Formats: sequence, C-alpha cells, structure tokens
Amino acid sequence: LKMERQYYTLLGGRVELGETPDQTAIREVIEESTVVIANPVLVFIEDAEPPFGTQYVYLCDYVSGEPYMPEDAEEMHWTVPGKNTYEPLWVPITDLPHLDFVSPLLKEALLMAFEHGWPKEPYRFSQKHTSRLS
Repeated sequence: LKMERQYYTLLGGRVELGETPDQTAIREVIEESTVVIANPVLVFIEDAEPPFGTQYVYLCDYVSGEPYMPEDAEEMHWTVPGKNTYEPLWVPITDLPHLDFVSPLLKEALLMAFEHGWPKEPYRFSQKHTSRLS
C-alpha cells in the first residue's frame, strides 16, 4: 500500500520563444490558476535538483481572481481522481511553517522574507548546499 504525499509548491513553467521572464511569470500564473498578477520582481533563484533545474521566484502584485485550474490547463492532465490531484489555492502565510514544501530551502527563504523583508537583489541558493539560509 503506497501512501499519498501531500505537498505544496509555487506555480511555474518555461519561458516561451520571444517572451521575457517577467511575461512568463504573468502568463504561467494565469494559465495555472486564472489569477491575474502584475509587476513581477525576481526575488529568489534556486538551483534545484534535477529534473527541475534553475527556479526563478517572483514577488508580484495581485490584480484579480480566485485560484482554480482551468479545463485547458496542462496540469489538468496530471489530475487523476483518487490518485493524484493538482489544485491551485490560497494558503495563509501563517500556515507556511507547517506545510510540506517541495523545496525546504525555498520554504525557508519565503519565511525569512516574510519576517525580515524581501531581498533588494535576487538571492540565489542551491539544494546542493544543505546549510541554512542566513
């Protein structure tokens, strides 16, 4: 009997031809959650383990929408009732310390940013190094 694992991650995807990384952030959030954002600012760069590669994390302004997965979202193919689900949702910041996050270092970076402020320049870190962020 295999136990299901519930975990949390951020929305994301690949840059398309002719698109800037900022445009990618806006497009991916809309495609995966229908939420509209604006003014993305790069705050973290995570050198993640394969198959993820380098992850770029943006802080952005909320414009409108409530998160749900549209029928035409690529992630809809990952959802198999009773077996696997993908669901965009709002999570209170106060819950973050208790969530099983795909990237523990990203979770730690987010917690530090909420407590001490967002970095003025993108902060780069790696899963290859196990030392705590400071």
